[in-house]
Amino acid sequence: MFQYDEIGPSAVASSSSSSKVKDEFPIKMDLAKGIYEVPLQRMAPFMMCSICSGYLIDACTVVDCCRTFCKSCLLKYFDDGENTDCPQCASMIHQSHPTQYVSMDRTMQEIIYKMIPGLKRMERKERLEFIKQEKRSKGEEVDDNEEERQRQERLLEKERNTNTCFKGNPCRSHHRGDAQVVVQLLPGQRGFPRPLRPIIRLSQMATINTIKRYLAMSMWKKVSRYNEIDLFCNNELMGKDFSMRFIQLTRCRDQPKTKPVRLYYKKHIERMRFGDKAYGFVFGVSGPIVTAEKMSGAAMYELVRVGHDELVGEIIRLEGDYATIQVYEETSGVTVGDPVLRTGEPLSVELGPGIMNAIFDGVQRPLKDIADATHSIYIPKGISIHSLNRNTLWNYTINKHVQVGSHVKGGDVIGVVDESVLIKHKILVPPNIAGNVTFQTPSGQYTVSDTLLELETTDGQVEKVSMYQVWPVRIPRPVAEKLAGNNPLLCGQRVLDALFCCVQGGTCAIPGAFGCGKTVISQSLSKYSNSDAIIYVGCGERGNEMSEVLRDFPELTIEVDGVATSIMERTVLVANTSNMPVAAREASIYTGITLAEYFRDMGLNVSMMADSTSRWAEALREISGNLKICLHSL
Repeated sequence: MFQYDEIGPSAVASSSSSSKVKDEFPIKMDLAKGIYEVPLQRMAPFMMCSICSGYLIDACTVVDCCRTFCKSCLLKYFDDGENTDCPQCASMIHQSHPTQYVSMDRTMQEIIYKMIPGLKRMERKERLEFIKQEKRSKGEEVDDNEEERQRQERLLEKERNTNTCFKGNPCRSHHRGDAQVVVQLLPGQRGFPRPLRPIIRLSQMATINTIKRYLAMSMWKKVSRYNEIDLFCNNELMGKDFSMRFIQLTRCRDQPKTKPVRLYYKKHIERMRFGDKAYGFVFGVSGPIVTAEKMSGAAMYELVRVGHDELVGEIIRLEGDYATIQVYEETSGVTVGDPVLRTGEPLSVELGPGIMNAIFDGVQRPLKDIADATHSIYIPKGISIHSLNRNTLWNYTINKHVQVGSHVKGGDVIGVVDESVLIKHKILVPPNIAGNVTFQTPSGQYTVSDTLLELETTDGQVEKVSMYQVWPVRIPRPVAEKLAGNNPLLCGQRVLDALFCCVQGGTCAIPGAFGCGKTVISQSLSKYSNSDAIIYVGCGERGNEMSEVLRDFPELTIEVDGVATSIMERTVLVANTSNMPVAAREASIYTGITLAEYFRDMGLNVSMMADSTSRWAEALREISGNLKICLHSL
């Protein structure tokens, strides 16, 4: 609080008498009672011009020495052309153009107007009188009628209303001469207490950090807890240094100015979910490549969650305390300082009933389930949905050869699920588990997460086996031996079967320029080949080509025991079209290979098509270019 009895140049004439002022006007401070009073006379030397000995008007600061003067005083001082130094410290400003090294100090001027009530009004009045005198000296007519006086009164009344918060209570009022904005604070999630005033009016220059401190003080009476709050506008996280003017112009430009700016406050991302050591921060962003700091202890190809939206990413480079992350989602909105959450697990896929007749993106997110959950044609950032539906019941038949007490190992069949007419889905023991059966469920209907079998390993631990298993995409599933390729792969195209023979278990490539029909041949393989299962990976293909697959495949049927069945019952689509993030194209290849290896372990003949590898290589080149940019920034 500032107390003053007299205001004016006579109180303190110059800065040389500052020591006398300190003794004459001491600071009153009593922290126990919350009192901290500074007499205005102590502040006067910092608000006065050394040329005119008056309060600063249109404050201008010399860039070199940071001395502040009135604009008119400084221009008059430089007007004769001989003065090129500072009026106070006599340091050289510029030999020929000193005015170019002087800048307006609006912050200082706002402080002075707020510290000296009525100064701005008095200055405006004096300027108006000066203009009238100039007109009279030139013989021009001056209008001093009643309308002019009423206009001045309206201006003064408007200024009083703007600068007074509580009419009739000057102790609670404060000067607010800058532009104002009305903000409505709404809870973005449950469990948050409501602030004392959900609608506030504040300066356009106020930042998000200011509002977070207000919320922390209003809700918890502790301003130090402001870091536990995140503010969102239009579902976008607002940076701590964003001003209300910036938000109003960029995020609310289509909103009428009469409506308040809506900000939703949520709890800050949980830092302790995996411990403090598993929590890093964004250091730099270049397209799908994000560099994070404080990542010591991380592992190569570890799965991380980037930003407040928890975007899916994978560590592809480690150097000291920094980690380079390949993000599989759009990185717009990720800023420096955002959290990077380590999961301690590699990028993995879920393998089990429900894979067939499904369409996934490059990291095995079910696109149909996402569309049903969000009612949107776009994939929201950071959405997390199980790849396999946890609520679907499957008819499970146990393997009679596996009983309690039997010894099983990785790859053994414990039961069968009739996933479709074309696919008998065998439930396998995961490759990295072996032991004696201690519990077995009977045949019946179960979900993929229900426990079907319990094993006791050699070290005494109990392992639970369900219908699905999780496998890292970059680790090949183990095999006992590689079988000889003795059976042909019939493509359904006579020219290929006659002239370009393929073998089951082999690898083929279809080179060609754009528009030659490569996609037609790969789709023909999916439709008519003698494979038991089809994994079709659209790696960077156009969206209309994937939609053509979805439109044509259900119309094609295969007769099984006299019953026509759609070939989609044996097909899995991994769609990563050209408009999706390029980093996910690489992941889609690994996802498709892992799915194919899983069905291969069941004894099925699987055809895995990647369309096209050229766009996959294009994505790798783009990632490589962004990686160089990030490395140069370290």
